[in-house]
Amino acid sequence: MKVGVIGSGTVGQSLAKAFVSEGHDVILGTRNPNKEDIVTLKNENPSLTIDTPAQAAAFGEVVVLAVPGTAALESLQQAGPANFEGKILIDVTNPLAAEAPVNGVPKLFTTSDESLLESIQKLLPTAKVVKALNNVGAFLMYKPTFQGGKGTVFIAGNDEEAKATVSEILESFGWEAENVGKAEAARAIEPLGQLYVARGMLNNDWAVSLKLVRL
Repeated sequence: MKVGVIGSGTVGQSLAKAFVSEGHDVILGTRNPNKEDIVTLKNENPSLTIDTPAQAAAFGEVVVLAVPGTAALESLQQAGPANFEGKILIDVTNPLAAEAPVNGVPKLFTTSDESLLESIQKLLPTAKVVKALNNVGAFLMYKPTFQGGKGTVFIAGNDEEAKATVSEILESFGWEAENVGKAEAARAIEPLGQLYVARGMLNNDWAVSLKLVRL
């Protein structure tokens, strides 16, 4: 599969390496290709291509958006909305505000009536946007080992086939995928990223995951 990853921070790098490890053809889109950590990433993963965000978006059959939530819409505009037409876009972003956390709890810049995923879907009406992995630490995204078994990644989006594809990707990465509904369901998923950060800041413990358990 051809995969484009937009965003070269720790999340983008982690996911680019994960896709490469699974044998996919990957372009990591970055505005800073000469940064030391990007050069190191390329040297450690020779099959990985480093290019611009626009080239990553144009290349990918599946595109991953792995930028800060505050930069999500601008990053998509800069990458060229036409490059996403008809494609699966895995939205890993969190709508965490730039303001300082209050007692360790980050603020969200979205409202209860519209998630960041919904804003992305409005910007890219023909893209098949799927929210996933937004409450998972970058170092846990690929084949983590938890004491209680596989962790659960909640996903949401309007296209059922796209969610099925994303579920398969998540399973190959070592996760259970749980579909919780259409784009509006991202309003419930995105605050899980806020929860992950709040708990992590309180306990300085980030090596955790949510897990759906049944009777």
